[in-house]
Amino acid sequence: DSRSQKAAFRAVHGAPATSACFSPVNNLLLATGGLDGHIHFFDVVEKRLVKSIKAGGPITAVHFLDDGSTIAAGRSDGVVELFDLRRRGSSPLLTLDAHKPEPVRALLFQHKSSTKQGKTPSKTPGRKAVSRSSTEALQAVAHGDSPQVAINPSPATVSTF
Repeated sequence: DSRSQKAAFRAVHGAPATSACFSPVNNLLLATGGLDGHIHFFDVVEKRLVKSIKAGGPITAVHFLDDGSTIAAGRSDGVVELFDLRRRGSSPLLTLDAHKPEPVRALLFQHKSSTKQGKTPSKTPGRKAVSRSSTEALQAVAHGDSPQVAINPSPATVSTF
């Protein structure tokens, strides 16, 4: 039954958990971000905490890149941090002042869809098509006005909503 509780992780965050997402490559790995500034990773079958990362401030949004080893964390102060789970420690790969002072409410990594000729799809309102690395794409949105960010890792399509 999909409505029955499968696992519960209580008293892990020191403040409310504000965001959660499953790994795109391991549907047993759940990531949660909280106002305590931590990102916790849980094995939902074994019902145990497997890793924790201390971010630079209260977390309001988390999202995995499709590789399953990179996660973005949006903070309440408008900063976005990118972490590689394969690395030891909790130093971010990248930290951007994306939407200061507004909180980041959502993050999404998007992959550019290809056409038969391999051309970039036509632009749609509110979207900026660019050809950059994910780092450059994150830096490009750091100057936007939107609290929501969508990132295509390679090549990049940056969407602000």
